[in-house]
Amino acid sequence: MYGRDKERAELRALADSVRAGQGAALVLRGAPGIGKTALLDDLAADTEFGLLRVTGVETEAELPYAALHLLLRPVVDRIDVLPQALRAAMQGALGLSADVVNRFQVGLALLTLFAELSADRPLLCLVDDAQWLDRESADALLFAVRRLQAEPVGVVFAARDDGGFAESLGLAELHLTGIAEDAAEQLLAEHSADLALGVRDQMLREAEGNPLALLELPRSLTPEQRAGGFAPLTPAFVEVGTLPSRVLRGYRERIALLPSATRMCLLVTAVAGDGDRDVILSAAMAAGGTLEDFARLERARLIRTADARITLWHPLIRVAAQVEADIKERFDAHRVLADTTEGDRGLLHRAAATTGVDDRLADDIEGVATRAEVRGALSIASSTAERAAAMSGQPGDRFRRLAYAAATALEAGQLDRAEQLARRAGKRADDPASTRRLAGVRALLEFERGVPVTAARVLVDDAVPAAAGMPEYLASVVARAAVYAWSSAYGPEQQAVFDRLKSVAAGRLARLVEGLDKATAGDPAGAVAELDAYVRAADVPGTPVPQRLAAAYAGLLLGDHRRVRDLAAGLVADCYEEGRAMLLPQPLGLLAVTQLLLGKPEEAAAARDEALRTAVDTGQHHRRGHLTGLTAWLHAVQGRDDLADTTAREALAACEQRYWTAGSGWAVHALTVLDLQHSRYDSALDRLRRAAVGPARHSVSLQLHTLPDRVEAAARLGPEMYAEAADAKDKFTDWAQAVGRPWALAVAERCAALLSEDAEPHYERALVLHAEDAHPIEHGRTHLLYGEWLRRRQRRADAAVQLNAAREVFRRIGAGGWQTRADDELRAAGYAEPTPDPAIPLAMLTSQERQVVRLAATGASNRDIAARLFLSPRTVGFHLYKAYPKLGVSTRAELTSILKRADPDT
Repeated sequence: MYGRDKERAELRALADSVRAGQGAALVLRGAPGIGKTALLDDLAADTEFGLLRVTGVETEAELPYAALHLLLRPVVDRIDVLPQALRAAMQGALGLSADVVNRFQVGLALLTLFAELSADRPLLCLVDDAQWLDRESADALLFAVRRLQAEPVGVVFAARDDGGFAESLGLAELHLTGIAEDAAEQLLAEHSADLALGVRDQMLREAEGNPLALLELPRSLTPEQRAGGFAPLTPAFVEVGTLPSRVLRGYRERIALLPSATRMCLLVTAVAGDGDRDVILSAAMAAGGTLEDFARLERARLIRTADARITLWHPLIRVAAQVEADIKERFDAHRVLADTTEGDRGLLHRAAATTGVDDRLADDIEGVATRAEVRGALSIASSTAERAAAMSGQPGDRFRRLAYAAATALEAGQLDRAEQLARRAGKRADDPASTRRLAGVRALLEFERGVPVTAARVLVDDAVPAAAGMPEYLASVVARAAVYAWSSAYGPEQQAVFDRLKSVAAGRLARLVEGLDKATAGDPAGAVAELDAYVRAADVPGTPVPQRLAAAYAGLLLGDHRRVRDLAAGLVADCYEEGRAMLLPQPLGLLAVTQLLLGKPEEAAAARDEALRTAVDTGQHHRRGHLTGLTAWLHAVQGRDDLADTTAREALAACEQRYWTAGSGWAVHALTVLDLQHSRYDSALDRLRRAAVGPARHSVSLQLHTLPDRVEAAARLGPEMYAEAADAKDKFTDWAQAVGRPWALAVAERCAALLSEDAEPHYERALVLHAEDAHPIEHGRTHLLYGEWLRRRQRRADAAVQLNAAREVFRRIGAGGWQTRADDELRAAGYAEPTPDPAIPLAMLTSQERQVVRLAATGASNRDIAARLFLSPRTVGFHLYKAYPKLGVSTRAELTSILKRADPDT
């Protein structure tokens, strides 16, 4: 190692953290040849660790779980220790069984396997050239890495700095630049001692501290040039471009000097990808190569052989070999590999050696795509189906395969590619199945673009006509289209969608459409009967996912937050079980919203975090904007004013780039909460007025929930604003009476109190109603406003009772922003802040500890909890180990009673 002391120290620190029992991950980024592999080699030399290692190969990126298969090859026998569901998922992914694969389960299986392996001794997992991992292996690794906590497992990825691997995921990064001049001089002196002084100086300038360049550029020199003669420099030194391109040119020049048979052997090795020695030798010899050709390549440091594998010295050689070959030679290489390689890999080589139409091969390649989908390799299924479409002679076959490619690309989170494929597919009237598939793709893409009413139109115009004779599918289409239309600003186009849906909806779906139409048109109270009937009918076992999701959204309009929470939790579980990555952020977002409304900010944060991770993974930018706005609201409730303000403005800025996004509504709500917490009533009212006519106006449920804020802000600004406050109060009260939820009726009484000369009876009735339906934030706000009203009437002792009650509610649930306002009011009333009750320690737990403890209190085992929360059993045990002393318990049996005391809504 030359000049890498600082980087080695950082990697040693990671290793020390792993030795201490803490999971750790790092991404090494840098240009080709900068020394990433050498640093991994150095880390791998530590014999205290178990070691798993793999290198991404560009030509393997089309093979499902290719990298994971190589990574786990030394420990494949340990898969049997996994729980049955995880064992089946991993065996299916690795091709050891024919089980249908759920990619979430594969990620959890890998995390659990890491934990099992690290129980023997600390484990290092080193991944080189991570930018070339197949998508499914990368997803599984990143899923596991982001959930490492109490496992002594360290994962280090090495990736090119321009490859885009794992960007925006929050992993620690170490960026490599060129080594210092003294280290470069030492490296060059030890490996090219015969260079003349002037040539050596030129090499140092050209290499820019890149170790690979310091090794390879001198090899492009003739003996006369090395001695300082006047022979012209090779193109590698005069080519304009980046340093890697000059190193690549140097490789090309060396390859060009080889005999043609030797070049073919190198080309076969380059395109084979997997390094299987027997396959490569058989194919190369079929192309006219010999063992002497491979020996020549080995002596030239272009290949290396070990453990029945033939690999390239550096990935740039793979590029150089293919660029230096002509099209015939590349086709010949794939052709001989197709003849000597079995299974799907051989079919892919045959496809690479084929031009034009070949319907028989297209059928075979379509089979490869289908098998990839079964193994959960959706991105590979998509690209393979696209290849099959290109070889299809019949328009119908091409349409079907492009539709399939678009749908699997969408499920893989490749939204831009899915849109291109859907556009290429066009439309056909004679294939309703593919038409339905494409309609679903186009609708979701329009929704992601921020135009939900257009998404609804796509379903109405394309999917509904293709649903003839398929009542279950039609019901799901109606549910999706109705939710999309409800999510839009009301207008003629939206009304046309609802009218069309009414003509085809039947049974409970007709109630849903009618209810959402009324709510969106400005009559949420009038929509209650239809929506309540739909939710009751849909919230039963066996209801398809789209209809249950619609029921969850409808539940928000009913104020039935516990039902929405339970529906969302069930949908989350189904998404995990069925591998529905694209859908998962929606129920997770609903779960976060309802947990916060029900006074559980920590649980809301956990759901939000998982939703955001999945949205990032699947490229759902609109959903990320929505979750950013939700995050701002969460920060505001918790009293993180600066974070709330910054995050809200990020969400609003993102909304300006799209026609519509729910993120703007939550962002405005977050800023309004900050205004109310700091008594900035004029700012709050102005913000709410603008929101009512801005991008967030479509969000009926959000507008309903902010009506009490409007009442408070307007009422506090004086009698001249009472008319506006009264209008908002009447709208909320009409809705509250229609839904009949105690919490909503309580808030309606609070709103009446703010406008009443005789407020006390309203506040007292509100508190009685709050006791029937725990919504802690609203309950605490009622205590707070009641206490403020009493203080202003000089009833300081009575005010202190209410303000202390408010403060305790806010303290218990971690609503720091509202607690601060209660503290301020207590001080204004002349009372000191009370000492927190040490018997209620739940707030001392982290969000993850709280989730684990709640599940443990139900009697769930560590393995059950791990599967539910997508953690390893070891991490679950670690969280319980940390939580027990904080709660003052030592066994699971004690958890239920203490949780009941700490949180009556448990």
